Amino acid sequence: MPVETLDELLATLDREGLLVNNDVRLPSVVAIVAGGPIRGSWWGHPKGPEIYAVLKRLSEHPDILSTKLISGKETFAHRRLWPEIYAIGRERATWQTDRLDAESRRLLARVDAEGTVLASGAPAALLEHLLLVHGESATGNDGIPRTKLRTWKAWLESEGCELEEVEPLEARDVVTDIVESLNDDYRGRAKLPWK
Repeated sequence: MPVETLDELLATLDREGLLVNNDVRLPSVVAIVAGGPIRGSWWGHPKGPEIYAVLKRLSEHPDILSTKLISGKETFAHRRLWPEIYAIGRERATWQTDRLDAESRRLLARVDAEGTVLASGAPAALLEHLLLVHGESATGNDGIPRTKLRTWKAWLESEGCELEEVEPLEARDVVTDIVESLNDDYRGRAKLPWK
């Protein structure tokens, strides 16, 4: 992967604060690497291997947090927004908890009790989408792909950093303003889980 590509992505993240994995309107990793938006899956694109390598590098970058923030898509957030995302994730507001079914509630209780749980399926995806947990791709001992769900506290401890405290309502306002600005600038249709 050319260093310039990673530099361009990091500059975009520094400027915008958020960058989605793939979107046809909003700035996205896939569009930057491919030289333009790709509708649907990028796996078959000639730059597919490069896109994969870039996504992996971004997800491992020390200043980048990956979460399912915008429209349920993998979203990369610059470190400057970590306090807001952390506050939103720990909020446990009705927009998060009222949408949980019994199976999702059981899984959330297990993550809360254990700190980290390997899971898959709709309940895991819902917890991630509602930002109730931090999720990242993982593989179980059986070789089956799963999601490593962690409490936000466990995620923060793994990062080894401290974050300034932000009120959840203020945090949501900050993120909402950024996403609305992206929508306006790029005629996007990005949605946030609390909207």
